Amino acid sequence: MSIKNILGRVLPTGTSNTNLAPAAEGTEQLFSTLASTLPVFLQWEWDEQHNGILAILEIDAADAALAVLGDCFGDSWDRGNIRKAPQLVNRAPRDFGGLHTNQKIFARGVTEDIILLGLWWPWGHGGTVSIRLLPYGPDATEPDVSATRVSIQKAFTQ
Repeated sequence: MSIKNILGRVLPTGTSNTNLAPAAEGTEQLFSTLASTLPVFLQWEWDEQHNGILAILEIDAADAALAVLGDCFGDSWDRGNIRKAPQLVNRAPRDFGGLHTNQKIFARGVTEDIILLGLWWPWGHGGTVSIRLLPYGPDATEPDVSATRVSIQKAFTQ
């Protein structure tokens, strides 16, 4: 058992108490399943700004995509309930410009220190929504986060 695990049990940190268990099926399988489950009309591209994948869709198609995100991730959080989210999820909006009206955050455990965030960001004009899927682990090592980015990119952009 590592010192990090021992200290995490005695002195919880933001990542040791995520309440989001790591994916049982493994990282590659998780991303592959997610990529094949999300609607086929979504065109995924790499988002350099946030180091994740991005799809932009018209609001008319939003209900179908939102339903699948809900099925794949489970819980979602918005401005009204973000304070009840696991610590790591609660911390995320600060790193992405806050959580505004109609925006949602989905999260799923990837590893002990990394979660997959699903960011649902409706645009101001009301006709378009951005969906971003990206690894988030501010206390994780950069090699671990980078490896998770590569897995996401491989699953969604091939």
